[in-house]
Amino acid sequence: MSIGAFWSIVAIILSYPIGISIQNAAAELQVQFLFRFGSGCGLDVCDEGEFLNPSGVAVDSSENIIVADRATDCCPGQISKFDKDGNFLFRFGGLNEPGGIAVDSSDNIIAINRAGSINPSIHIFDKDGNFLYSFDIGSVDDSAPEAVVLDSSDNIIVADSTKGKIQAFDHDGNFLFNFGSAGSGDGEFNFPAGIAVDSSDNIVVVDSGNQRVQVFDKHGNFLFNFGNAGSGDGEFNFEIDAQTFFGIAVDSSDNIIVADNGNHRIQVFDKNGHFLLAFSNFENNDGDLVDPHGVAAAKAGRIIVSDDDAKKRIQVYAMSSTDSRRENSLRAGNGVISLGGTNLLTQKLDTSASVTGKLLSLTVLEPDGDTCVANSLPETIPPSGMLTREYPTDFSLDTAGGDGACNTTQIGVYKAESEVEVDGVVSKSTAEFKTNFFVIPESPVGAAALIGSSLAALGGFMYFRRHRNTNQRLDS
Repeated sequence: MSIGAFWSIVAIILSYPIGISIQNAAAELQVQFLFRFGSGCGLDVCDEGEFLNPSGVAVDSSENIIVADRATDCCPGQISKFDKDGNFLFRFGGLNEPGGIAVDSSDNIIAINRAGSINPSIHIFDKDGNFLYSFDIGSVDDSAPEAVVLDSSDNIIVADSTKGKIQAFDHDGNFLFNFGSAGSGDGEFNFPAGIAVDSSDNIVVVDSGNQRVQVFDKHGNFLFNFGNAGSGDGEFNFEIDAQTFFGIAVDSSDNIIVADNGNHRIQVFDKNGHFLLAFSNFENNDGDLVDPHGVAAAKAGRIIVSDDDAKKRIQVYAMSSTDSRRENSLRAGNGVISLGGTNLLTQKLDTSASVTGKLLSLTVLEPDGDTCVANSLPETIPPSGMLTREYPTDFSLDTAGGDGACNTTQIGVYKAESEVEVDGVVSKSTAEFKTNFFVIPESPVGAAALIGSSLAALGGFMYFRRHRNTNQRLDS
């Protein structure tokens, strides 16, 4: 046996596969009806937990549910607070047609006092319903605020349907800015009547008269819109009835949840406006929607909806992931390789749902801190659902002052990271592999085989050395 053959055996031993991968899933969503609470009341008085026209809904940090009852000309509007299971806590009133409602970072309740003989205004109450202060937002002749939301700085943002504008105030009521005008072009409105913000403080507006949703950055600059009139997926029928408020919410994953009342359903979109799902009808009619207006997103995927049908109720759902639609994963072919060897990195995309993906980037951080980048990216992942790159052959050094080239001549851990885009959503996956001189497999059988093969190789090498030295002495 030659020395080269010996090291080949050692290389085979050290290449015992220990793959490491972390998977990211962009999974299919499903919705389950949980429970409902509330009921209708007479035209002159509502008992605890009863509503005339349940409108806006909000959720505080304790997952208590706050409901604005818009009421009618006969009765003042009420704000009711329930615990997360729908048990009545308290209510307070005296507001004129409150539509949208919100809570701030201290769980103070922000409500619209919309119409009547006084100027439209914003009223702020503490978490127990005690009045704190209010401020005017326009004259009764030219202002009709419908919805309110707070951004991460507790600025108060109001959708004004009559003016066709969005107005922003600080928490004390000082005017900050506004944007929008009447029309149907980008950034123009026809009866904006619902508003929400995402995790980046982008402002999401129901442009009900144009049957669409528009998205703006936190300064009011137009980003994009989605939707049109109709009853198909991603289409809307915002129908003005006793209510002129149309709920919209953004959950912790920045999914956009819209109350599509004329189509008797809730629609869910991703942060880029791509349709994800709609729900309305459930088994045994539990959770069926008739005239949904208010919507709020709570923890654990819960969605709270005010349904202003004849039964005047609040319905609660849970949206969850099935983890079955697709899988993103980055895999290192061999978790351990020999010094100076190569390793195959594979980006896998499950295409069982006929989705397509694009590998945006693939980098490897070497043990000495150098970064290597895969060549010829981005690249569409083919129908096979896999895209491979050989390391270090298909990589280039991306570190100024590095050791000159990507390599596997260092002992230690190599950390790989990929970015994949699927349906406009970018996710990351990671994998590791390492080079070293000796690896003990996790299984006893593998360990025994490794030790046995190592001893055999070592014995053969020692025999070879002894035999070669004997021959050298005989020939001398």
